[in-house]
Amino acid sequence: MGWSFVYSMEGRVTPKAYLDGVYTWSNDEADVRVLKSAVRGRVYYAAVERLSRTTGERIVFAGVCLFRRCPKSRDGTVFGYKSMDETVGPCERHCPVGILDLLTETHYPYAIQWRADCRTNLASQAAEQRKPRPRTGDIVLLAEPMRFTDGAELRRFKATHLPRRRNLVYQSLENGRFYRLSKLTTLAFDLNPKEEARADEGGLQPEEKAMSDTDTAANTSTVTLVPEERRLDFLPKLLSPAWLLRGENAIYDFMTQLSADYGGGLWKFLERDGQPLYMAPDTDARFRISWWGNGYEGEVSADAAGIIACLFAFSHLSMRFGSEHLAEAFERLRDYVFEHPEASAILAAID
Repeated sequence: MGWSFVYSMEGRVTPKAYLDGVYTWSNDEADVRVLKSAVRGRVYYAAVERLSRTTGERIVFAGVCLFRRCPKSRDGTVFGYKSMDETVGPCERHCPVGILDLLTETHYPYAIQWRADCRTNLASQAAEQRKPRPRTGDIVLLAEPMRFTDGAELRRFKATHLPRRRNLVYQSLENGRFYRLSKLTTLAFDLNPKEEARADEGGLQPEEKAMSDTDTAANTSTVTLVPEERRLDFLPKLLSPAWLLRGENAIYDFMTQLSADYGGGLWKFLERDGQPLYMAPDTDARFRISWWGNGYEGEVSADAAGIIACLFAFSHLSMRFGSEHLAEAFERLRDYVFEHPEASAILAAID
């Protein structure tokens, strides 16, 4: 089904409490109630019991809801949700194990695959959490060389901190440059192997050198500027013809709301592997960003500001009108954010 928006949460304080109510009801045929539920980000998962009043049959299935609060919506609605169940194969597949374990057997192919994918994701997350976390001074040896956007293919790094940087960065023991390894837990690596630790003695000192813009692996391509001759085709592909005018205006409108520094101007278009990715003000200026919804305040580059405005617009339109095209655009751009030099600021702004 599509999105539903309501004018009141009927006294329920949290999205979880409201959605528990959505999945709790009775009629002449059955009694339905939530056995257990959980929220992961903006996704609600529930084990829902249905007890037939005529046959006594009991089934427990998984309910899945996307949701968002919209307290300042122009039409007066305060909360929206899109409810599904496992039989339609939702894309959201991070259901907690405590809910999966309550589900009864099912013959629906999509539900079977959905449950299997959720358990696979849980196993992957557990494996990542069991991996050792590098600390300052640790040596990291990747199982396979990683290719970065500066063209270097590297395996050996030393974890360190640089001035004015919040997270660890990694100095290559092969060329001395600094890199980010934001997806380290998804890679195979050894921590402090004896050979590398000995080789590092008396080796490179942590002098701040030029840092790679992104920690893009070999299977990740570079984001490129759309050339002038293809600019007219960019927005219809990014937003789809159906949402071209509304989508473009939404991006400009969110940029205006996000930053008092923005006063219009030309925008650049960026793509990846021939797919449209985002647009951003074509300037070297920096923008102060603030958002009432999450209390974020910070200063970012024009490129990061454009990404933030696009993510806000994609999210708003896809949730408000159920546009799958814009939902895919949001997911594609959010995946790229993790490779962006200002990833932490962008993610904080859209949280």
